[in-house]
Amino acid sequence: MSELISLIIAAALVNNLVFIQLLGVSCFFHFSNRLGPAIELALFTGVVFFLTSFAAQVIFQFILQPLGLEVFKLVCFLVISGTFSTVLAVLVREHFPLSYRGNYLLFHFAGGNSAVVGLALNNSFSELPFISIMVYSFGAALGFGLVIIGFAAMSLRLSTADVPVPFREAPILLLSAGIAAMGFLGFAGLV
Repeated sequence: MSELISLIIAAALVNNLVFIQLLGVSCFFHFSNRLGPAIELALFTGVVFFLTSFAAQVIFQFILQPLGLEVFKLVCFLVISGTFSTVLAVLVREHFPLSYRGNYLLFHFAGGNSAVVGLALNNSFSELPFISIMVYSFGAALGFGLVIIGFAAMSLRLSTADVPVPFREAPILLLSAGIAAMGFLGFAGLV
């Protein structure tokens, strides 16, 4: 049990997809200006993370690897990610039309998000057992959501702060992201 908890902590903090592995940075900057869309992105992408990781790992371990077709894993993972993203976007459009109307671009971004596909690729290189890979994927989704929501809250705070004119908007956000990335590097010896 403690090994699974340490895997979640390692994925969320030590090997964070956004700050340490630099995956999903485009969504990070695009949806970090308001808290509502950031929360929706974190929830939606978290589901896509987990489902894509599960399906990609099953297909990789039981189809691609035994047949010697590891070369096609990137294409396969992109198709899986896009499929899950599209299916979930349709479900969100049917059940939460206001959320979909306000953030339709978000739901299409998640399918090609480099963090989702990068996590599936990282998992394909892993020597961990299947359940550990799924726990790691959950931790990666948790870490991605933590960064997106935390940065959106910080961005809201910075929008009302007295920031010097040359540092307003993008420069202060980039500086803040760099400082946050250095903070996440401090977790390197934790697990």
